[in-house]
Amino acid sequence: MLTLDLAPVLQARNIDKPYAFLKKNGFSHQSAVNATNGRISTLSFKQIEALCIVLLCEPNDLFRWQPDKDKHYPENMPLHKFKNDGDKINLQATLATMSYQEIKERMQRITEL
Repeated sequence: MLTLDLAPVLQARNIDKPYAFLKKNGFSHQSAVNATNGRISTLSFKQIEALCIVLLCEPNDLFRWQPDKDKHYPENMPLHKFKNDGDKINLQATLATMSYQEIKERMQRITEL
């Protein structure tokens, strides 16, 4: 099943109050509650676009696919790209392990890009 999974993007953006963030960025109370609790089953293209704009991401970043346990899927099926592989970005933890010089060097490379 394909589902909305905002947690990785929110974590990467260091957004610790997703409901407040979504409300501040124009989402209704119910949409913000459903999106943050993972209970949303339908999204319009307008909502997907709005999420991508406020989170600076692509639509692919917003979704996770959980294969049905009773079915076999071919290895080359494109939905495999949407599986939750546990690859979370924790920028704060990463920065905490780097020297100040390493941080400066990485920032320089980011600026050059």
